[in-house]
Amino acid sequence: MPPPSTRLQFGDFLLDPDFRTLHRGGHPVAITGKAFDLLAYMAANPGRPLLKEELLKAVWPDSFVEESSLSQNVFQIRKALGTEGEGAIHTLPGRGYLFSVPVAQAPIQPALPPRAGLAFESTETRVVFEQDTEEHVRFWRSPVTLGFALLALALLAVAGWLGWQRYEDRVGGPPVQVVVADLDGTTGDAVLDRTLINVLKIEMVQSPFVTVVSGSKMRSTMTQMMLKPDDAISGQVARDVCERTNSQAVLHLAMARAGNRYLITEDATNCADGSTMATASQDVPRLDDLPQAIRKNGASIRHSLGESRSMIARFNLPLQPAVTGSLEALKDYTQSNYLGQRGKFPEAQELLKQAVAIDPNFAAAYLDLAITSGNMADFKGSKVYLQKAYDLRDSATEPQTLYITAYYHQAITEDLYEAIRNYKAWIAVYPRQPQPWAGMSEACYGLGDYAAALDADQHALNIAPDRAILYYGVANAQMRTGAYPAALATARLALSRHLDSEPLRVTLLRVGHLQHDAALIAEQESWLKEHPDSPLFLINLGNFAQSEGRMKDAQGFFDRSWQVYKAQGAPDAVSRYTEQLAGSWWDLGEVELARNYLYSAPIQTEYDNLRVLAELGSPDKADALLRDYLASHPQSTVWNLHFAPLLRGVFASVAHRPQDAVVAMEPSRRSDGMSLDGYYQRGLAYMQTNQWKEAEAEFRNLLAHPYIEPTNPGLVLAHLQLARVFAQEGNKPAAAEAYRAFLNAWKNADPGQPLLLAARSELAALQR
Repeated sequence: MPPPSTRLQFGDFLLDPDFRTLHRGGHPVAITGKAFDLLAYMAANPGRPLLKEELLKAVWPDSFVEESSLSQNVFQIRKALGTEGEGAIHTLPGRGYLFSVPVAQAPIQPALPPRAGLAFESTETRVVFEQDTEEHVRFWRSPVTLGFALLALALLAVAGWLGWQRYEDRVGGPPVQVVVADLDGTTGDAVLDRTLINVLKIEMVQSPFVTVVSGSKMRSTMTQMMLKPDDAISGQVARDVCERTNSQAVLHLAMARAGNRYLITEDATNCADGSTMATASQDVPRLDDLPQAIRKNGASIRHSLGESRSMIARFNLPLQPAVTGSLEALKDYTQSNYLGQRGKFPEAQELLKQAVAIDPNFAAAYLDLAITSGNMADFKGSKVYLQKAYDLRDSATEPQTLYITAYYHQAITEDLYEAIRNYKAWIAVYPRQPQPWAGMSEACYGLGDYAAALDADQHALNIAPDRAILYYGVANAQMRTGAYPAALATARLALSRHLDSEPLRVTLLRVGHLQHDAALIAEQESWLKEHPDSPLFLINLGNFAQSEGRMKDAQGFFDRSWQVYKAQGAPDAVSRYTEQLAGSWWDLGEVELARNYLYSAPIQTEYDNLRVLAELGSPDKADALLRDYLASHPQSTVWNLHFAPLLRGVFASVAHRPQDAVVAMEPSRRSDGMSLDGYYQRGLAYMQTNQWKEAEAEFRNLLAHPYIEPTNPGLVLAHLQLARVFAQEGNKPAAAEAYRAFLNAWKNADPGQPLLLAARSELAALQR
């Protein structure tokens, strides 16, 4: 800046740096603060380009300030100079500014000399002056005075710090929901264009203050607007979607190319009137620098929309390495999301594998690989990718880190309580995101707390009413709490909104069986004819066929589901579901089928696998597998609370220690909501110890909770076991009724089924 002895003259304006004043034609002009400092620096450096970095460093030397502050102060200067001076400052697009008018130095007039006749030499005056000075020196050197001064300084420092913190934490209004329009302009590469828009979304999704309308919501809204879901999202389309979704702003990303350079501009416009709410731009020298420029502009937009500086500082990890430092990896990642949203999981997975091959530290890509693998029923692969994502979680964005951590505890350590704690931490920061609510619901399912699961699912659906999977979550939770009419209503609502899905149809099929609603069951079976490649639906049809004694039909449904999984490239799903069926075949008396299913692949540590392995004569091997699993998963909630106690009881029963079996299974009682197996296995153990009343209570409890596991074969077998218990108690009428209930359930069973023949024989003997 100019020395203090110099004033600056340009046009009719006179700028005095000492007194921080600006005059025009002798009249003061209102301009204060940083706007004055910026004008003084520009006027002291006329005729040369002033880059943004230079101006920020000169006017805000000790502070981090967004470029938006610079542009706002330039606006104030132009307003102060008026029409005559508005041409003094020229904008250099993407670079800075130029102060273009001539500037002259005007020396400051010296202070007037003392008037003649003033007697400064008076002895009396001099003595008084000296005494006054001496008293002040002694006063300021006093320890008490110094103490008060230090205290005052400390209080001023605290007040300043609190004021600064308040300034940093200041929020400019309520949270904002935005719609992101397509890129205005092109790089010449359609995938790269989509990637740049994705970078903008990643920047915004980090924010707890700004919510981006999801892709599924965009597609469903465009469908309502009689547009195709893949139509271009122009500025007008985005504004229409913005109004229909009750959002507040449209985000536009524009790119102009000049030679080898790119001008990136981002702006947010009001949905209602189209007025500009925020804008930011950057001149980018290289193609690879575009993502970083978009991210930086996005942070400025977030602040202009009202997000506090402190929130932006916390939730604004750099794009590298928070996402990936490779533009090619980012392109593959973006394209995989595009395909995954359209159900093309194999193609999406291949692109994600390419992304992590380019950048092995790409945490977000490993997370998506884990999710996509799970969608393809490749559960082993899902865990491998999730472990990798967890190892790299510190390089992910804040919401990704929270997602990875919660999902890791749910799927890897299997500590559902820790998973729920992490989901709650995620919700505390991002309460308007549906994913943590849906994840917490799944963890609550594992604990058998279906009321809490329903509450979480309803929160998720309220946030994102356009997502089909969330309707399934609510309907399934309502079914699991026994609220069948509510579950049916939720499913019907989803169908009316064209949000159909295979999981939703599975829930309707289950509700139909629970309510013995033949029309509802037939409706879902008719749906299968139009959607034959629905493996989960086929497996459920097989489960219900098993429970009705139609073993050949069940086998046919299972075989069809395996073919679908193989065609979809999910061989792991075949072996997983095949092994899980060993338990139901065993319980239904199909010993050889149980044996074949169990040994069809290397035995995995699943509850039914270990139970059947012990029943087939290898309890020691089953016990060893259980111990190994618990050693590698010491925090597993479901195994420690439920499955391990039941298995220890089964092992004791096989070893002909029925009383030990009863004792071993007792801890599983507190987790009966997790499955119906506890009721059934404890009932069998009580029968072995001739504790008939206790056995009766277990089977009655099982039949009272069919909604926990509608496909569990124990629901029909409980009638047969109750009949046997009543017969032992001498209650022949109750026994006969229970036998008839079982035989009625198996009225369409395959002839010659062992349990069918046994039930008929036992009932005949009872009647004789």
